[in-house]
Amino acid sequence: MAATPFDEAERYLLERWQDVGGLQMCIEEMERNQTRRLEEIASRFTKSKPELDRWERYPSRGAPAYDIGVGKEQWSKWTGLWVENIGIQRLWNEQEEGPCASVWIGSETHEAAACRNEIRKAAGSISPVGKGWQSPDAASDVTAVWYPLPESREDLIKMLLEGNGERFNDCISNHLLVLAKFVPVLDTAFKNAKKTR
Repeated sequence: MAATPFDEAERYLLERWQDVGGLQMCIEEMERNQTRRLEEIASRFTKSKPELDRWERYPSRGAPAYDIGVGKEQWSKWTGLWVENIGIQRLWNEQEEGPCASVWIGSETHEAAACRNEIRKAAGSISPVGKGWQSPDAASDVTAVWYPLPESREDLIKMLLEGNGERFNDCISNHLLVLAKFVPVLDTAFKNAKKTR
């Protein structure tokens, strides 16, 4: 197969390769920094909530994180309370899904469907922030319930860039606090699902 000639945009970048390389390194460092921030938010949150003893990020390794979750070791992997789409690439890109808060049930569990149903029933008595709880269309979706963050991307970016970003950290922690109301529901749902297995 013959190589295609570089188009105008590619030629422009090649002619400025030194600057482009530096910019790419800067972007990668910003993504690593945001990943560290998200990990710190999740870690601090679990330390403030003794009933939660595990935190995770997604993707779990090798790429910049854009979701963080907290949960319990006794729950299945990926089951927990998540704030999604808050990494650099997701937050700055209008084409990506918007930031949201959600309860995930690890899809590999036998109890997953029963637990998702329990969570969805309980959502009616737990006040969300903003537009209200939503359920995914697909019955097998790992997400039990979720709500879009009421803060716009622009607001979140402004919080992140303000000072040391502490307002952003607090905002994300506050959404985890809303989700933490599901902890007893998750405990009961898993216990009941195991009994009926």
